[in-house]
Amino acid sequence: MIRAYKPVITATAQEISSTTASGSAANPTSISIKNPSANTGTIYLGGTNAVTSATGFPIAPGEGMDIDLAGGDDVYAVCATGLTATVSVLLTRE
Repeated sequence: MIRAYKPVITATAQEISSTTASGSAANPTSISIKNPSANTGTIYLGGTNAVTSATGFPIAPGEGMDIDLAGGDDVYAVCATGLTATVSVLLTRE
């Protein structure tokens, strides 16, 4: 199963690996995230909805990241206050 979608990331943390958010089948085994170079803001990733721009892993415009997921892993994304970013997300399941 492969599912691609483009969530809009805001200053409120949102789960981007969620089956509800993506409309994908359950339990993805990997996620690829791309912050397109057209965006002006860095996005920040974390494992809970408590992720902030101060605590998250930064993905600058034009950068991306691949993450292998184990059962129950979640990925949350957030932008700095006042910014938004439409990112590309690809979920896969073996």
